[in-house]
Amino acid sequence: MENHLIIPEFQPKTNLEEYTLRPRGSDGLAFFYLTEDWYWKKIFKPLPFFNLLYEQVGIAFQNRSNPVVLKQHLLNLKLEKPERLYLYKFLGEHIDDISRSNKFSSEPLDYENLRMLTDIRGMISKEYSPLFKELYENEDKNVDNPNNRFDYAREMKLLEAKPDKEAKQQYLTELLADYTSNVGTWEENKRWNGESFSGMITRERDKIKQEIESERQQDSQDIISEEPEPENDLLLSTIEDYLSEFESIIIVSDLETLSMALKQYFETGTFPVLSKIIKVGRVNIKRFGWVLNELYRSLKGNSKLSMEYLKFVKENISLFNEVEFDEDNKVNSTLYKYFTTQTPVK
Repeated sequence: MENHLIIPEFQPKTNLEEYTLRPRGSDGLAFFYLTEDWYWKKIFKPLPFFNLLYEQVGIAFQNRSNPVVLKQHLLNLKLEKPERLYLYKFLGEHIDDISRSNKFSSEPLDYENLRMLTDIRGMISKEYSPLFKELYENEDKNVDNPNNRFDYAREMKLLEAKPDKEAKQQYLTELLADYTSNVGTWEENKRWNGESFSGMITRERDKIKQEIESERQQDSQDIISEEPEPENDLLLSTIEDYLSEFESIIIVSDLETLSMALKQYFETGTFPVLSKIIKVGRVNIKRFGWVLNELYRSLKGNSKLSMEYLKFVKENISLFNEVEFDEDNKVNSTLYKYFTTQTPVK
């Protein structure tokens, strides 16, 4: 393992508008604190912070295989403790975002890279937690300051921890009642994208309420109209039987996603659009391809592999993301060969 820090090229921005700050993403949350929160907007100006943050995101990714060196680099940054805490918080958020998207810039990430990013995220959390306790755990908060009592970004974080939508709806209802009975004209000064605190909380509460009602209506319709189709259960069972040998290298949720996507394809001829890549651990790639080929032939009567089937696998299963596939000459492509090379179980 190399013991020196890799520092990628980084060009600081000169205009905050060059950064894409999504209101619902971690960047939007960071911007909100730096412009609206009475405490944090004294710590950093937005543009210098985002330049620092994105530089460290690049360094963290390039040094993902060496958390010890990365940790020392972060400790060597010339930052005051509140500045360091703020950086650690949103650096960790960005590592989470990279892991969830399974890519960095346009580069797809395999299982090993995701594992290393998890280690980096853990290291940052270990540095963040004691620093947070040191700075704020025993802080004497000024509860008369409305900023300390009603902060939209903080409330959204607390909301995420609630166990279900009913609990979230109840929490927002109580929060809104507390706010309207304790805060006067200050509300007009606390705005996010032009919206008041009470307006934002009401919107969030009503959105959750609509989701609950929609789910209840759907559940009622399902109970009334849904009849089990034995042939569909048989189809799913067949797919699950073929994939069962890979249960130890695919997490349950991803295995279920793959099974249901294949079920839809064999029923309708089309695949669903998946929200994330199906991650597969270490396995003989030819064996995996051969099993998917055998499944296809068993359900399609030994017909040749379709273009849609191969494209779905390449685009949605991590094992095949980087495998060469020429749609104009598919039978000579590496992907096609992986599927048609008979490979026994080892």
